[in-house]
Amino acid sequence: MTNSAKKTDTTQALSRLKVFQKKTVDHVFRRLYEGDAKRFLIADEVGLGKTLVARGVVARAIDHLWKDLDELRRIDIVYICSNGDIARQNINRLNVFDSDDGTEERHDREFATRLTLLPLYLKDLDRRQLNFISLTPGTSFNKRSNGGIAKERELIYHMLREEWGFGYEKAPMNILQYGVQNSEAWRANLKKFETHKIDKGLQKAFLKDLKKHKSLYHQFIDLKQRFYRVRKYIPQKDRELQREFIGEIRRILANACIKKLEPDIVILDEFQRFRHLMENDDEAAKLAKALFNYKDARILLLSATPFKPYTRYQEIEGENHYEDFLKTLQFLFDSDEETAACKEDLLRLGEALYRVGKGDGDDFLTAKAAVENRLQRVMVRTERLSIDADRNGMLEDVLEKDENLERGDLISFSTLDSIAQTLKAGDTVEYWKSAPYILNTMGHSGYVIKKRFLNSVKEDEENNSQIVDAINGNSNGLLSWQAIESYQKVDPGNARMRTLFSNTVEKGAWQLLWIPPSLPYYSVPSGPYAKSELKDFSKILVFSSWKIVPKVISMLASYEAERQMFDGSMNTADPATKNYSGEYSNKSRLLALQSVDGRPERMNNMVLFYPCLTLATQIDPLALSLDMIDNGQLPSMQRITDAIKERLRTVLAPIIQRHAHAGRKDQRWYWAAPALIDRYYKAKPMRAWLETEDEDLSWYSIIAPEYVNEFRRIFDSSTELGEPPDDLYELLTKIALSSPATATLRSILRVVRKDELAEIWPAILGNAAMVANGFQTLFNLPNVIAMLRGMHSLEESRYWETVLDYCTLGNLQSVLDEYCHILIESLGLMDKSAVTAVEDMAEEMYNAISIQTVNLDLDEITADPQLNRITLTEHSMRCRFALRFGDGKGDGSVGDEKAETRKEQVRQAFNSPFWPFVIASTSIGQEGLDFHQYCLNVFHWNLPGNPVDLEQREGRVHRFKGHAIRKNISYNYPLSNLVEEELFLKDPWALLFDLAKKDALKKGFNDELVPFWIYPNGQYKIRRYAPVFPFSKETDRMQALRKSLVTYRMVLGQSRQEDLVNYLNQKFEKESLDQNDFLKYRIDLSPR
Repeated sequence: MTNSAKKTDTTQALSRLKVFQKKTVDHVFRRLYEGDAKRFLIADEVGLGKTLVARGVVARAIDHLWKDLDELRRIDIVYICSNGDIARQNINRLNVFDSDDGTEERHDREFATRLTLLPLYLKDLDRRQLNFISLTPGTSFNKRSNGGIAKERELIYHMLREEWGFGYEKAPMNILQYGVQNSEAWRANLKKFETHKIDKGLQKAFLKDLKKHKSLYHQFIDLKQRFYRVRKYIPQKDRELQREFIGEIRRILANACIKKLEPDIVILDEFQRFRHLMENDDEAAKLAKALFNYKDARILLLSATPFKPYTRYQEIEGENHYEDFLKTLQFLFDSDEETAACKEDLLRLGEALYRVGKGDGDDFLTAKAAVENRLQRVMVRTERLSIDADRNGMLEDVLEKDENLERGDLISFSTLDSIAQTLKAGDTVEYWKSAPYILNTMGHSGYVIKKRFLNSVKEDEENNSQIVDAINGNSNGLLSWQAIESYQKVDPGNARMRTLFSNTVEKGAWQLLWIPPSLPYYSVPSGPYAKSELKDFSKILVFSSWKIVPKVISMLASYEAERQMFDGSMNTADPATKNYSGEYSNKSRLLALQSVDGRPERMNNMVLFYPCLTLATQIDPLALSLDMIDNGQLPSMQRITDAIKERLRTVLAPIIQRHAHAGRKDQRWYWAAPALIDRYYKAKPMRAWLETEDEDLSWYSIIAPEYVNEFRRIFDSSTELGEPPDDLYELLTKIALSSPATATLRSILRVVRKDELAEIWPAILGNAAMVANGFQTLFNLPNVIAMLRGMHSLEESRYWETVLDYCTLGNLQSVLDEYCHILIESLGLMDKSAVTAVEDMAEEMYNAISIQTVNLDLDEITADPQLNRITLTEHSMRCRFALRFGDGKGDGSVGDEKAETRKEQVRQAFNSPFWPFVIASTSIGQEGLDFHQYCLNVFHWNLPGNPVDLEQREGRVHRFKGHAIRKNISYNYPLSNLVEEELFLKDPWALLFDLAKKDALKKGFNDELVPFWIYPNGQYKIRRYAPVFPFSKETDRMQALRKSLVTYRMVLGQSRQEDLVNYLNQKFEKESLDQNDFLKYRIDLSPR
């Protein structure tokens, strides 16, 4: 959590910023430290890097405050974020602390989500010159859940134990156990609690404040008598006293932590999520205000939507967006006079809006300038719209009308509507338009129709008769588990679902295990990556208003992908061979490292998991490709492999001479050759890794030890081998080109700092092997095995070679190079030590590649007309190709543990080239999360209510170096542009973006939004899918949304915004004003 010592070198933090970001940093710094502002809002449009701008402001502030360090004693920077997912994403990006020596504490990996846990993270707070503290407000300031979490109570127990002298008595343990059910587990956690992590200064401050509340000790004595033994049932009175006592202790601890912090800068990220802390007077607000109002502290707010900038009447529901805006201004100005003056400026602007038009807008422009000048004293906002030459923000409308409606869909609606009317469950049109099979897939709570259906099934026989008739009259409206169990094709059952399918599984995307590279190094002759319809495939982000939609999309799209993958490996003539429930459990994991009597059975699999340093550093597919490019055309895969094969003859010659002996062909050469090559050429670094005692890096901790031992037996001794197989050079060529371990190693070496490599080989090699272990999970999936064996006809024992073939045809090296280029920046690792960069990249890659299959539940519904009975049978469906954004149950049949797939891992995987290819959500439109790295398709399953929410949704993928940007870069700057460069083990993407940046400057794009965020008139755009039924009300709504996307910027801070927007749209349409006129009249808060 903290860092210190020498003054932080802030020049690197500032040098990483783009020109438009530096302008914002300079403006904000002037206002906070040279002007009269104490609070400032950075409201840049979604996706423009507000966190990096904040990093720049922090860097400037440190430089400014450092000269007064003797008086200040230390500089405290407090980062408050709306949730842990966003904090984990942004913490590295924001952190400016030095890390050049590679010994920095990994505070960026840990952050105290609760204020009361700070004593565990702030080691020696007073002894450090710089402190970085991160919190989440919901758990830090909200003390209504008096008992807190177990970790808090463990901390409190150890902070009180010596002070109150209760030693190891049972009663205090029982008091603080509170909601933990397992007493033994609770006491075990107390015993292994790391007391040395407790910050002594904070503990001292807490105990000092505690002494002011003497009655608490008396309460404690009373509770000891009540909790002297463990009880299964605790009286309500005792429970209330216990909760009140713990709650008061937590409150005192929180106050002590607040007082100890002494913040110099408080950063509020996604500020709109906790405005209530500024407006209320409860205990939570008091804690927050104590932090915000600390003497001389500067408050930096980050949010693209710090207030509701546009609200339609249908959305108001008691909130007043105008008052909301004024409250935000009140907090920023912290002055009644300034707020009142701004309100007057806004009123004059509103009056002028009704007079604006072509040629008569002078009054409006004058009023607009007054508003802008005043607001820019406390806020700033940069927008893409002011930069993009074609004024469309790189967005392309792909689909207007949803014409995939089929006759069966209407019959299904009739059935659903009949059941809903019988149950008196209301109108089902929106349900039906949004999702098929809703009675099967809805959970047992949350939806009225499902609740009443369940109740009717249990209790109401009269209703049952009508429902049974409706179900039997049309089976199309329900999912057939029999069809799923036998892997029959399931009708998407919904027009929007068909549109999604036509862009994914029906296009053949199930054949892809990763997104095709934007910058392939060679052309491939066959396989899915050679197909023209798939070469530009990109992931899809779906937004819906209904919780049921992400679930149904995940289930149906994943099922269809899996069905297609298995289809080629099954005996289609024998339906009995198709078994959805048994297909996973019955399939052999062909990459599993199995042993018999302690002896490895599948050593050839090791070629996929061993990072061969010699092959990674002596052979570079990118460099070979550049040597062979002819007239701008990429070389063929065959030319690349031929060149590698020739290089290997030289590399392998001394090894064969030393170890090969006449006799039978020895199959061990396949896996032994990489070991012997490294022993000959790279013995020192490889031995340093193989012999490391660091458990996190040791190969023994990553794969089966008996396999490592067998590998080392070859590596460490002069073992004699038989004659090499005839295809050794061919297979070794595939290993050099596409082994996941070796390709990962090569990709890591491209992007990390080269000056530190000699000292960290164990970290580099160990982490490359860990990523390769993730590939083992991927290629061991039964559906993947079935698909690959259907594509390549090698026997099971040669499945490892099948994997190599797929990786080669899939340009895996190029894929991983692109991925690592993205990660080094997205994870904020540009200025980190090489070891830190390697560890963080590898962890991200492993989590993405090895994401678990998620199980989602459904109800099989059957109706018996004779017994008038409806039966529900619960089943689960596997999801991996498509996932909903949220937590899910892991598939217990894969791997050794049943685990949960967390939201963060879903985000990591979606931001990787690997599955899932579709993610669906109801919740991420307003959050600060990134989903852009491999996605350029935004699917509005249901239309948002206003243009701001539309922008927020699309802003998830319209971000720095997004997939559309990289596709445009590679299209306009192909590899042939780098032929003159020396690129051996270097990052091609860095050079290509540099070329694009230079060209953008020549064209007058000086702010660097181009080419990193925007690519004007590019071949590739962010695709907006908004399927609406012809003649439906959504058709008009979509047109209105588009018109309002620019107009709403003119009505900032105005009451009756919807009326104003409608008026302006009509007036501008009547007077034929174009988009440039709109831009002239919008409120412009960009830094001057």
